[in-house]
Amino acid sequence: MESTRLLTAVGPVSSETALAVKDLVALSTARRGVAPISEQPLLSLTDPRRHAAHILVVKENALVAYAQCDLTTPDEVAMELVVHPDLALQGIERRLLEAGAYVAEQNDATFSIWSHGPTQDTVSILLNNGFTIDRTLLRLERSLLSDDSGGRHASNSPTSEPQLPAGIRAFVENQDERAWLEANALAFAWHPEQGKMTLADLRDRMKEPWFDPSIFLLAADPGTQAIQGFSWLKLEPDSRTGEIYALGVVPEAQGKKLGTTLLEASLERLGERGCTSADLYVESDNHGAIALYQKFGFAEVERHVKFRQTRD
Repeated sequence: MESTRLLTAVGPVSSETALAVKDLVALSTARRGVAPISEQPLLSLTDPRRHAAHILVVKENALVAYAQCDLTTPDEVAMELVVHPDLALQGIERRLLEAGAYVAEQNDATFSIWSHGPTQDTVSILLNNGFTIDRTLLRLERSLLSDDSGGRHASNSPTSEPQLPAGIRAFVENQDERAWLEANALAFAWHPEQGKMTLADLRDRMKEPWFDPSIFLLAADPGTQAIQGFSWLKLEPDSRTGEIYALGVVPEAQGKKLGTTLLEASLERLGERGCTSADLYVESDNHGAIALYQKFGFAEVERHVKFRQTRD
């Protein structure tokens, strides 16, 4: 480990460093089959508005590990990290954890870490070092090659968009942003990340190559036109798996099976776009949502676990 250097910085990193981090994440994802760092930290790399600490491990002038500590929550520092697959479990992870714990201590905050697709070894190491499981996020997936559970057959060369159910329309840019943010905050008031999305967060995602307003579905009240529910779909370029990125219903519209209608419309639209499968993320304790997704043929394929370090 003498040949490695650990560097820290607060605030946005350079575009060159950001590219190196994304390349390292892509390499790890290709090797493991699971992305080691989620979407938000990657968006935060060069964002001057995001309060984050960056920890880089460099070996022979090449980036071999990276961790980001989210400092936006006053009483908690949450870390995500990636280590070059060839150097995994050789001590770099422990150095990153120690650095993250120090950042949390300096901020008088608790320390937590997300582990995406953790192995049993990872779970054991964290539990044996004073961490407990705080949250579990499930990735569910289903095939779109048959319509057994509400979706249509996928088409390899879609020629037109499916007709949407009455009352459901596509998102309109420069019109629906603030109304959607209000609906999202109501629908996900209980959620620590989704419900706090800002206009800047939304616009960051609208700049991504996967954003397509025609597959951002809104359900509006027939009278007031207020947004009652939504299903935001994400389809990465050249991907055959479409993600139900965020599906929510405002409290006053719950009980009307609007979630079911939006889910059916989402699966149809993804199928018409040529997707062969659909996936989504859901909290493991959101039993109502999980029951709905299972009814539509979704099954667990991946776990993402947040561990929190207990304080003396």
